Amino acid sequence: MKPEHDFGQSFIESASVTWSASNAMCKIFFHYWIQTRERSKPFKFLVPRSRYQADLDYIESFMDPIIMETVNQIKAEQAGETPHKKDPGFNLLRASAEVSTDRRFLRDELITALFAGRDNTAMAFTWMLYELARHPDVVRDLRREIDAQIGLNSEPGYKTLKDMKILSNIINETLRLYPPVPLNTRACLKDTSLPRGGGPLGNDPIGVLKGTGIIYSNHLLR
Repeated sequence: MKPEHDFGQSFIESASVTWSASNAMCKIFFHYWIQTRERSKPFKFLVPRSRYQADLDYIESFMDPIIMETVNQIKAEQAGETPHKKDPGFNLLRASAEVSTDRRFLRDELITALFAGRDNTAMAFTWMLYELARHPDVVRDLRREIDAQIGLNSEPGYKTLKDMKILSNIINETLRLYPPVPLNTRACLKDTSLPRGGGPLGNDPIGVLKGTGIIYSNHLLR
């Protein structure tokens, strides 16, 4: 289905690069990012990525006015210029803006929710409910924690959820057993080395230069 809005189209086009990275075979993107960009250092800036960057720029230009409206509202409330705006439900943008008003931080939080708030979250909750159905003793412990921390007459807040240790352990264990994302990437922030991976047999240390992209499998880390 083709999105009717330019934002949706730009999001899908730019997201396709990230989604490709989660595929073990990766095909086009794997060759572009790993074999072309990473292996072309220090000349990776010569590899074109104009369309990808244009989509990212459009997404940012679309989100920034929405972000700034919320940020300005919170600042006005804190200064006593306007009354506090009570949201009837949970507002991710507002909750994040109460932690930090940095625009890049807020953009990253929203983009992360758009990426991970769909299939990945659904899969994580499905596996969590599956395991809870198999472990009624854990369900009893979780119910007691919910009754103690939240009860029947209050709404769970961000701080309350963070303080719920049993719930956090259940979520973390579910993600450990059934990681929704098969592959993930990180960038090396400084020159370093890994204890294994070098030498003829892969048992010797290997150097990792700053800026190197690292791909790892969450399933293999179980």
